[in-house]
Amino acid sequence: MRVLVIAESSERADIVRRGLMLAGHETANVAAADSPLPSALEQAKPDAIVLESHSPDIDLLDRIIDAMGERPLPLVIFSEDPSEQTISQAVRAGAAHRTVRRRGSCARRNARAVHP
Repeated sequence: MRVLVIAESSERADIVRRGLMLAGHETANVAAADSPLPSALEQAKPDAIVLESHSPDIDLLDRIIDAMGERPLPLVIFSEDPSEQTISQAVRAGAAHRTVRRRGSCARRNARAVHP
């Protein structure tokens, strides 16, 4: 599976990229959270998107939705923000899964089921 990684920092992007490679997935590209996402999606032609963000804001999630356009993709979010508002925004953006990091551990939450 080709995955586009969107991250706030190159260090976090590298961690996600290495994890994807260990799981047998191809990292199609890595894009900074503040980069032009439509061109990143066009270049990468991913099968899924992984977003790594301390606290994904509505602007970033809206930019991801807009960049996907008529071709919605599975979206997985790694975040440190457990707030209900962030969860609602993630669901609105189409998140299939969201993982919240808490002091050295991870709590997983299914945002919603994805139907191909």
